[in-house]
Amino acid sequence: MQSYQYYPVIIQIGARFIRAGFAGDATPILRTPTNAYDLSDSQLNNNIEFKHALPEKDHIQKQDGLENNYLWTYDLTEFNAAKLECLLERIIYDIYQRNLLVDAKKCKVLVLEPPLFPIPLKKIIAKVFLFHIHAQSLRFYPEPVLSCVSAGSSSGLVIDLGWNQTTVIPIFDLRMMYKDIKVSCKAGRQLHEYVRDKLKEFESWAEVDSFSMTEKLICDTFYCRTKAILRTDAKEFEFENIIIPNSIRYELLERFMFKLEDSDLDNENHQLVPMITTTLRNLPIDLRSELSTKIIITGGLANIPGLKTRILEEVEQSLGHPVEAIDSLGSWEGASLYCSTSLMSPSTTGSKKSDELFRDKYLNGESVVTDWTDQLYTQQRAL
Repeated sequence: MQSYQYYPVIIQIGARFIRAGFAGDATPILRTPTNAYDLSDSQLNNNIEFKHALPEKDHIQKQDGLENNYLWTYDLTEFNAAKLECLLERIIYDIYQRNLLVDAKKCKVLVLEPPLFPIPLKKIIAKVFLFHIHAQSLRFYPEPVLSCVSAGSSSGLVIDLGWNQTTVIPIFDLRMMYKDIKVSCKAGRQLHEYVRDKLKEFESWAEVDSFSMTEKLICDTFYCRTKAILRTDAKEFEFENIIIPNSIRYELLERFMFKLEDSDLDNENHQLVPMITTTLRNLPIDLRSELSTKIIITGGLANIPGLKTRILEEVEQSLGHPVEAIDSLGSWEGASLYCSTSLMSPSTTGSKKSDELFRDKYLNGESVVTDWTDQLYTQQRAL
């Protein structure tokens, strides 16, 4: 009987969820929130005595760090590499022992890399797998490209509504067009803080306010209306024995995603629809029509009912012509499909041009982890 240990392991490590499984499988074996593990050694610093001058919403963010509900942020000012390395080692070891049930030394590892992933975090992941876990080799794959693969297309406009950031990335021929990438901090974490801040106005909610309650409210009750039914609603809604206005379920999301507020004047808080339309208009003329009919919306916020439809409606209204979206199975499933192609054959992965990190060469200092900017420089030299 053939053992799973000969197949590459595919792992997606996000701030809020971890997915793991084997190449060729239809779905990951493991899909769990990061707060299922003990995140007491996460990169967020629990010392808040120096944060007394921060506005209230920043105190909420620090409290979220105290509750240990997400693995990391892209703000590395409070980054503790040693603690995060130990934490990831425990998590990955637990995944191998409890879920994958294979010897890590006999498996290659494929890690899904979010767009513009910070190089310090990437180096820590590489060290954990190659130095601590003793994986045979390690390769990083960009999530947006794999989302296109699982959609059955080599090109597309990938809109990733993630936890730490929202990105709009044009993909052509399975290559990211770096100069046209748009990034915004208006993502899942900011939405969570925004909702908690607004709900504190209700006395009944303030008594039970917590990260998990807010997350459950967003995941279980929030939805987005279409432009055709934007009417007011005076009804009330009961959630966990708490009475709140029913309009909370859609108004907060719509204000956050589609309406300009004072907090959006920051350079990093770009609105989503202008980001999409600007990206499409700046594309070469021969790509605009193709990518406008191959829009892929991924990320945790994309699961909110009605949000994808509303985004497409807003983009159509702004551009003045129809746009279309295509369904994607997800970046993890795309990696599993990609591994079954000839591009992952032994002759390809062992070539000099391969970006595969082998354990012995990594430990000897003969190979290093590359940043996305290094990959861009390599592509330009090859042209």
